[in-house]
Amino acid sequence: MVYLFGATESERQRLRKSLYRFARSYYDSLTSVVVDPFEFPDLMSQLGLEPDVFPAGAVHQLSEDRIYPYPKGQSLSPDSLQQWALDVYQGRIKPWAPPGVTTTHEDLGPARAATRKMSTASIPGVKIMVGGHDEL
Repeated sequence: MVYLFGATESERQRLRKSLYRFARSYYDSLTSVVVDPFEFPDLMSQLGLEPDVFPAGAVHQLSEDRIYPYPKGQSLSPDSLQQWALDVYQGRIKPWAPPGVTTTHEDLGPARAATRKMSTASIPGVKIMVGGHDEL
């Protein structure tokens, strides 16, 4: 879940317009929302963001309950947001922990990939024909 905050309606509208293509291109894996921080006053601090710094943003990885605040002072452009999201995805950025909470960042992703050997003959409805000729 990607949260984007703008102090004014015009700033939120600018965020929507400038990041529309980014949001559409990652629609399958990310839900992006533009939030009015005055309607949800506690949300910014819960995401590790300073309440008076705008524009601001954060990613909340719901499956692991990890929060990654967007770097303060960095522009929220599609290119910079995409690069930052890639850094988060590749584990180069550590998740934020609320004050007083201790955590380890050892398990930041899958330890190994699971594989399974499978014969195409065991897939229902799949018939594979290989072209060729007999040399005899």
